[in-house]
Amino acid sequence: MDCADLQQALAAARNFSPQGADLGVSEIGVGNINDTFLVTGQGQTPFILQRLNRQAFSAPELICQNLDLLSRHLPAERIATLVPERRWAIPHLLASRQHTLWWCDSNQDFWRALSYIGDTITLPCLNSHAEAMEVGRALAIFHNLVREIAPDSLHVTIPHFHETPHYFQLYQEALAANPYGQPPAPMVACHDFISDHQDFITTLEDARARGELQVTTIHGDPKLANILFDASTHGACALIDLDTVGPGLLLYDLGDCLRSCCNPGGSSHELSLSRFDIDLCLAILQGYLEKGRHLLSRGDRKYLLTAIRLIPLELGLRFFTDYLTGCHYFKTACPEDTLQRATAQFRLVASIEEQLPSLEVKLNALLGIIDSTGE
Repeated sequence: MDCADLQQALAAARNFSPQGADLGVSEIGVGNINDTFLVTGQGQTPFILQRLNRQAFSAPELICQNLDLLSRHLPAERIATLVPERRWAIPHLLASRQHTLWWCDSNQDFWRALSYIGDTITLPCLNSHAEAMEVGRALAIFHNLVREIAPDSLHVTIPHFHETPHYFQLYQEALAANPYGQPPAPMVACHDFISDHQDFITTLEDARARGELQVTTIHGDPKLANILFDASTHGACALIDLDTVGPGLLLYDLGDCLRSCCNPGGSSHELSLSRFDIDLCLAILQGYLEKGRHLLSRGDRKYLLTAIRLIPLELGLRFFTDYLTGCHYFKTACPEDTLQRATAQFRLVASIEEQLPSLEVKLNALLGIIDSTGE
């Protein structure tokens, strides 16, 4: 990030800090969408400052309204009552000096400030069964906390988010608008992989239309980088990046969490490391079931394996479509990085499919599924 961006961030930070405070800003995190900074200074309680990507979020004000509703529903005192066994926090918005929950600069960049959850770490990858179980517990804790928030009381911040048929339609439109005479081999491989899986793409949405899956309030993006661990106890203590909190299927969250956490390649998108680790998957689900077994419907259990396959396919579709249309959505150093990200996700799907018989047996045993229709 260049000095001009840091100067913009500093100007924004001053709008969320007492006048005259001597502030410093430093970029943190490796998000694909927003720019995130830690604001510190003498006499200043540290806080998180973010510039939201208007390409991803066309109405960022709705995100702030969702976060405000979440904070009012779950103040710190209520969280302590609902989760007495551990430290747990939900970031809350900080008001600007103009008494608003966001601030726009002269470029119309959208900035917001959030409380900072200190003494925490994030994990680049999972290295143990214990860490994986903590991930599952964290997601279940979050789902338990937000389950009483009516999904229709929250704004949809990204229309059709996690609805895979929508992303397939965008991919088809990108193909029609950007024809390639002789595409390179990696593009051909991506096209072929998508073509081979297109009949599978509507499975979750078809199940929702039939009433087998119900819409609830979900996180939307529970990847490993968005889970904070207490620096001392190493217990999970927060889910952050709440921009996509809203209505959705519980399986969107479970599928995305497993996609992120069960891939040893992690966020590096290193092709040689892109594979699905069944042991990590089962440990995460074991942790989730400790606190969230009651949250899973018969339909959720029936279609969990589908979600595990479908969510990485969806992300691969999103990366590849962004590549075809000029890389305007995800942050990237060069276009080929986005193509490699797509390829890594498709390889992850292939790894899942190679292990389907074993994964299905182990999932059924863990979930207590006796047959394809029973409890």
